[in-house]
Amino acid sequence: MSACSELKDVIADLFAFLANGGYRTVYEDERGTDGCVVGLEGHSIRIKFYTARDERLNILVGSGTALFDVGTGKDGDAGWYYIRGIAGYLDHDLSIGERFASRSYKEWSGEQDDQESNLARLLEGHIDGIERIFAAGFEKERSKYEQYITAVDARTRSAYESGPRKH
Repeated sequence: MSACSELKDVIADLFAFLANGGYRTVYEDERGTDGCVVGLEGHSIRIKFYTARDERLNILVGSGTALFDVGTGKDGDAGWYYIRGIAGYLDHDLSIGERFASRSYKEWSGEQDDQESNLARLLEGHIDGIERIFAAGFEKERSKYEQYITAVDARTRSAYESGPRKH
């Protein structure tokens, strides 16, 4: 089974709420052994699902004009934003990075086993808010979002520097 076949199965199974909400697959790029990108398009946003050699699944959201074949390097790159950052912004949650930094390797490994279902719940719980801020024009929110990400990064760095991760 190819990487894209597996990813499309995960999307159909765990992210069925997107198809039910009118999202459709408009892009697919198999990257050989490096993974796959599958792009969905909805009313006001695009969603990029991708796998890589070192990531079982990651999700980015962007405006209806974000290009699927660019922008998986860093948050905001080419108009794509990581779902965890956008969800944290909508929830005003500055501790998303701190929780990750304080996890032991065993806890982190366990989360990787549930990564797909965790991301599905996260996206489903925030899809209305994401659609709303992108439909209104994310550029209006971008400076506030970047300030939020800067604050999250500072808190995350502090958590890493405050002590070693438990193994």
